[in-house]
Amino acid sequence: MLKFDITKVKPPNVSPNIENALNSSINSDASVVSNPTMVQIIDIHDVTVSNQSQRNILINSMDENQGFADQHRNRRQVIKSIETDSPTDSPDQDSNEFKSSIYENKVFKLTFQDSSKKLIYGINLEPISNSIKDMKLGTKLILKNTPIRHGCLLLSKDTMIVLPNSHIDEWNYNRDQLKLDYLNQRLGLPVDK
Repeated sequence: MLKFDITKVKPPNVSPNIENALNSSINSDASVVSNPTMVQIIDIHDVTVSNQSQRNILINSMDENQGFADQHRNRRQVIKSIETDSPTDSPDQDSNEFKSSIYENKVFKLTFQDSSKKLIYGINLEPISNSIKDMKLGTKLILKNTPIRHGCLLLSKDTMIVLPNSHIDEWNYNRDQLKLDYLNQRLGLPVDK
């Protein structure tokens, strides 16, 4: 039901509070999005990792999974081998504890779009576990009492509600290749055509 582009819904549900807050002077006092406002994610960027490192991680994950695109189609992967001689004192990289510790101190820059196609940027103020990293493009969020500093939303668990299964499938198709092309462009490397 929520898997739609909010910019295509008429009439636009624009919060004048966001518009006024974003148009205010950069040195003005803090503004707050007080009215509940729906936005959708159009980009997620991990600002704690360099572009080169993100590119390397992305290339490695795409190489490891020959059928990487199958994950986006909800197909199951076949396990071909299992390593049984792993040291017991090192953290299990597949465990939830290890994954949550990886994302514990991450800061993500999220690019949002409201129903009037206005771009709004946000960063997480506190760890929101790995939920941000797992979010898909087009995911809808309800912002409530969200502070704005220098034109950027300051996100926390208390200032946003994530609407489950509200992503847009078309926006996530071939997402990793598009992200790789974007990183290559930012690094001045050739982009695959």
